[in-house]
Amino acid sequence: MKEKSAHRQTQRTATETIGEIRIEGHVRVEIDSKTGRFEVAVGEDTAVLEATVDGRVLSIVHTEIPARLRGDGLGDALARAALEYARTRGMMVKPDCVFVAEYVNRHPEYRDLVVPGFRSGANRDR
Repeated sequence: MKEKSAHRQTQRTATETIGEIRIEGHVRVEIDSKTGRFEVAVGEDTAVLEATVDGRVLSIVHTEIPARLRGDGLGDALARAALEYARTRGMMVKPDCVFVAEYVNRHPEYRDLVVPGFRSGANRDR
């Protein structure tokens, strides 16, 4: 029994709750500091946003939403959570993920977080 309890406790310290959204109940966005993944688990499915940290820069690499979860706003929730994570830690952001780059374009309140002069895949051809 003690082993299981200790394992659960270790798992809890590996993630940090960074935001909450409501989708068919209470859903939490968490970041796993070991993998750099922001995650939302809904039933057996997990939506993820992958990121890396280099000094004070959060590079957002990829967002993936399982087909069954698309259209529920999880992508927006993950993008918002990652951007707020960066803001509260005084970090800048490189939104390499096209979805997140487009989210920033639609939400000007996050544009100040983007590394000056950075052009994501979404903006390189414009």
